Amino acid sequence: MKKLINLGVGVLFLALSTLHAQSKLIEQDFWKSQPSLASVKAEVNKGFDFSKTVSMQDPIVYAIRNEAAPEVLTYLLSQPGVDVKKLIVEGRIYLHLAANAGQVAAVDALLNKGSDMYFLDGNGHTAFTFAGFQGHLTPEMIDVFIKHGIDLKRKYPAKDDANILLIAIPYDKDLTITSYLVAKGLSWNSVDKYGHTAFDHAAKVGDIKQFEKLIQLGVKPSDDALLIAAQGTYRSANTLEIFQYLVENLKLNAKATDKEGKNALHYIAKKRDQQEVVNYFIGKGVDVNKQDLSGTSPFFIAAGGKNFDVVQAMWSSFQKKNINISNAKGETILMNAVASGTAETVALLLENGAKAKVTDARGNTLVYTLLASFPVERKGGRGFRGTIIEKERANFYAKMDLLQKAGVDFTKVQGNGETAYHLAATKNNLELLKHLAAYKIPINQKDNEGATALHIAALNTDDVAVLHYFVDKGADVTQQTDFGETAYDLAKENETLKKKHVNLDFLKP
Repeated sequence: MKKLINLGVGVLFLALSTLHAQSKLIEQDFWKSQPSLASVKAEVNKGFDFSKTVSMQDPIVYAIRNEAAPEVLTYLLSQPGVDVKKLIVEGRIYLHLAANAGQVAAVDALLNKGSDMYFLDGNGHTAFTFAGFQGHLTPEMIDVFIKHGIDLKRKYPAKDDANILLIAIPYDKDLTITSYLVAKGLSWNSVDKYGHTAFDHAAKVGDIKQFEKLIQLGVKPSDDALLIAAQGTYRSANTLEIFQYLVENLKLNAKATDKEGKNALHYIAKKRDQQEVVNYFIGKGVDVNKQDLSGTSPFFIAAGGKNFDVVQAMWSSFQKKNINISNAKGETILMNAVASGTAETVALLLENGAKAKVTDARGNTLVYTLLASFPVERKGGRGFRGTIIEKERANFYAKMDLLQKAGVDFTKVQGNGETAYHLAATKNNLELLKHLAAYKIPINQKDNEGATALHIAALNTDDVAVLHYFVDKGADVTQQTDFGETAYDLAKENETLKKKHVNLDFLKP
């Protein structure tokens, strides 16, 4: 009976999936054509279950992104199964998408439908602050949120108690939106819980003309403006001209540190192509050896970056006696370089006395650090693509060779009882396993969870050749996990292998 019920559910789900796949409601071209309300109704009447939409494959998402007419969106929102709380991407709801897209009518419709204007996405943004953070606020958007009762003076705890004025100002270069918010009751003198001013927040995306306007309005910077400028945004960095203006013209302290004990170089070291800026701050006496509260220095951070030029720029100021110093996690500069830096940096450190036979606070050696960093192909938004992965893997194997020559023991068991084979098994890469074949790694060793490398591979791999490799190298197919499962049992439950209909008889005990 249970099997029949499951079969029925499966058939129903397949039918719904097929129905959705055939519907124009989830076709980009349909929405780009700006369909009329009548056209949309006709498609809905053919049959569409709004409760079964997946992520971005959603008529409401398409309608918002393609600026559908207000009456169309209102109609869609009235359909059975529509949930305005549905998570779309990065923990966002429809309201985030509409506000960020500048769709005032869509925001109005969603708020009328009961969407929560204070709902936080995965990054701690409401729809309103997300639009401000992205530079997409307009007076009309502000007005529609006011119409629905938003508290403009609200301080957002997830954003260090910054208000919307502080959140939006980095992208408001002509201060039009900021002035509008002030006219609605906010203050030019707004500060967050750390006392950061509107000028400080504006420095995140530096613009000298904007700085000058703020100064004329009496909005002053603190030394933290320099550190916020050093942080920049996730994808961008400020130019040397911005830092020179802050230090030379406004006389901000180049050596300033923040609440975490970081100086400007802690942040700049993370950015690409910043050697000119690095040299400027070193010339101003900013210390590349300064450890923050976590025990991490700017040089430590640079060593974990992909720009060897920044490492070289800091090298002459780096105190070589600190080469083996570790942070609060027990990680050394060499560990960080092995984890995410270049082979050139690893070589430089080893040549100058960095110890290769080290363990971190969890009992893991550089083998763990190295194998954890193996570049994987992009899947589900993570990993590398095309020629980039080839370059990253060449860098990986160059670092592996350097560690081998430095005497690192690839057979040593790690802190959780894992061997190099356990770690490599999670990477699903036959080439990596072949590189480890030269070492006498115990292939049947169990980790602290009771699993062998073969068990881990059976559970995770999408390539049966990986399983054949382990068996050919002597992996014991009779071994069981602490739950009594063999590799054969685990591989049978591996969804990817199931879809490929591979023969797993070679794993039978």
